[in-house]
Amino acid sequence: MFLFTNENNSHSLKILISAELSNTPVKIEIVSAEDQRFQFPQRLPVLHTDHGDKIFSSNIASNFLFRPPLNLAQKVDVWIFWDGTKLQPALVELSRKMDEFPVLKKLLSELELALDGKDFIVEEMLTVAD
Repeated sequence: MFLFTNENNSHSLKILISAELSNTPVKIEIVSAEDQRFQFPQRLPVLHTDHGDKIFSSNIASNFLFRPPLNLAQKVDVWIFWDGTKLQPALVELSRKMDEFPVLKKLLSELELALDGKDFIVEEMLTVAD
């Protein structure tokens, strides 16, 4: 497998941690965001699987590499969806305007509540949701 990413891309870190936790070797290639191979969609990082698939979502790539047990998959999916639809957009908005801080604070409170008295977000096991 290959991970194509540009320098300092925080989304790549999530994928690399998942690969490490699953003992899956992933070769990394640092590329430019202007690289013609990645113009449609213009998005990095990209995980190229051994089967030829290209995964453009860091959450999906992480879940692909570090799959939860079947009995936890639905709960993990809820948190991956929460990250992609709520937390990540709030972080992008925060980088543009600081008045979005209350939104981020509310989301982090949700996360803190979910972790209250627990070591992991889903049940008692490390998953990609963490």
